[in-house]
Amino acid sequence: MKQRHITVVVALVLAAGWVAGAPASAGELTQKEMKAFRQAVKAYVQEQRDEEDEAFVLRDEKLDKEWRLKLIRLHDEVSQVSERAYSVCADFKEVDGRTKLDVDFLVNRLGSGWVVRQTVLHAVGGKPRVAQQTAAAPLKKPEAAGAVYVCSMGDYSGPRTPDGRCPKCGMNLIEKK
Repeated sequence: MKQRHITVVVALVLAAGWVAGAPASAGELTQKEMKAFRQAVKAYVQEQRDEEDEAFVLRDEKLDKEWRLKLIRLHDEVSQVSERAYSVCADFKEVDGRTKLDVDFLVNRLGSGWVVRQTVLHAVGGKPRVAQQTAAAPLKKPEAAGAVYVCSMGDYSGPRTPDGRCPKCGMNLIEKK
């Protein structure tokens, strides 16, 4: 019995040391990676600016319009979408107007760097919507409508995530029959 307690204590100490030295989850980026990630998104916005008015131009297929935008800020939260892809939301404002827009950037890890793969306009004036501006084809085909996936730990039930893992605990999702 005493040996079991010692084993448990040693395991807890080792786990605490590992957690303290490593990111909280497999998808969490280090400070250095986060800095490079954010710089890559900002550089992409800079590269895509129109020289005339220095606006970030985003095509809105739903309204058949080009938005001319100024970056306000990148959100702090970065989400892991798949093994090598992350997303971040950014707040923009119209250059010649008052409308605020939320734009998601899907960014792939490429070696030691980052590449913006897709932009998604998900809110205009605070109202959510689905209109996309794609820089490349989506990473995966969408799942069949109505398919429900669950986590074996009971943490998630819903559509399949892009990487097929539970967004809360990281376990593989299982299709509910």
